[in-house]
Amino acid sequence: MDSEEQNNPEQGSSTTNRKRVFPVLIAGIILVIAFFVVQASVSSGGSFSLSVADLLAKQESLIGKNVKIEGRIKEGSVRTGKDEFDIYFVIEDDDKNAVEVHFTRVLPDPFKEGRTAIVEGEFQSEARLEASRLTVKCPSKYKREDMSEEEYFVTRCSGTEPPFTGKYYNHKETGTYNCNCCKEPLFNSDVKYDSGSGWPSFWDSIDQKNIKTKEDNSLGHKRIEIICANCDAHLGHVFEDGPNPTGLRYCVNSLSLDFEEKKE
Repeated sequence: MDSEEQNNPEQGSSTTNRKRVFPVLIAGIILVIAFFVVQASVSSGGSFSLSVADLLAKQESLIGKNVKIEGRIKEGSVRTGKDEFDIYFVIEDDDKNAVEVHFTRVLPDPFKEGRTAIVEGEFQSEARLEASRLTVKCPSKYKREDMSEEEYFVTRCSGTEPPFTGKYYNHKETGTYNCNCCKEPLFNSDVKYDSGSGWPSFWDSIDQKNIKTKEDNSLGHKRIEIICANCDAHLGHVFEDGPNPTGLRYCVNSLSLDFEEKKE
């Protein structure tokens, strides 16, 4: 305290009060600004981030507003409307609280029942969310240090490489195509053929015990996914439009395969 404040106690008290009030005033201004920023964000398309349970508890006040929720894609809930891009599914939490989602865009490759998804869009009546954005999380427990992002995306997130881009789609060497993740033998080169699809195609597998199948409705219609039975890596899909003698077409991503040349 300077000498002037010492000589005038009343003035010193006034100065101290001003010093105390000033931080409170600044904090109040910051809160007001933050309030208007949030309001502007919501009114211009920003979203409330909520749990599924909170959304249902507050649904009457949130109708017509943009919201964001995270939950699990319920098993058996995916269905199509007028076409394959008119998708309905249910997001649920661990307590089985559920919200139906309507999505009219191309589904992300990792989309699969049972996986965790983040959905953003306009909440409507009857517990339905008209989604404008959909993000699907894929499992990370299989992440390998020597696995490229593309390999991980295909094998662990059920992704699909673009057609005619994989290193094995036009590959003609003699040998065995193994699982790229665990090296389990999957296909022999003598059953590989050119299906014209742009992906490696085989009309039979080395051993059916090495490949699991699972119904896949991720595009709004039924397909049969093929998975490595040893490590659960996504391989591709199998179709019933292949050549004799099996009539099958195992359509496989090159990124899911590792070729082992036959030794003389």
